[in-house]
Amino acid sequence: MVSNRKVNRGKRNQVKTIVLYNVDKETIKKYQEIKELEDIQFKQIFDEDLQVTIEDLFDLPEHDGTCKKYSKSYMLFSGIDADGLSAFTQILKENNLSFKGVKVMKTSHNIKWTLNALLDEVTEEDAIMTRVTILKKLLIASNEVDLNAYPEEKTYPLKQALMKGYLLLQNKELELIKIDESINSIKYFLNDLKV
Repeated sequence: MVSNRKVNRGKRNQVKTIVLYNVDKETIKKYQEIKELEDIQFKQIFDEDLQVTIEDLFDLPEHDGTCKKYSKSYMLFSGIDADGLSAFTQILKENNLSFKGVKVMKTSHNIKWTLNALLDEVTEEDAIMTRVTILKKLLIASNEVDLNAYPEEKTYPLKQALMKGYLLLQNKELELIKIDESINSIKYFLNDLKV
């Protein structure tokens, strides 16, 4: 299925560029062969570019390097707005391609950051969001447990752990350590019910 959509430009006359970290050349070539993406420049970036600012990153000349610091793949966008990002994702899907890594937009907030600082930040955010999803699923799954079927001395600690998990999700400043503690606590007390 071929889409008639194009990826929208962010600002008028701004070049659309996507730089990719830890993505192989064959995959990039497949992206470049998609007609709807022909006006986007695709470039690889490497560990050797980690000290470059986001502002300068998209203007780097083509070069080779290694990607060993981060195990995930990253796709950084410049000149593409939020609607364009959605269209890009849909176009990949229509062409039986996908990107399982982390997508990041160049913004006025992050342009002075180094690539290293940005990837550290989004890696932590991605880990937090993954754990938040796990915690939410755990809270939902715990609704299926009939706590009335167990003695109060076993359910009370679980109820406390569930409440702490719920309250943690209401907090705007989420910390990976606290989320992990909550997940582990709920799992522990759920398993304790079975003993």
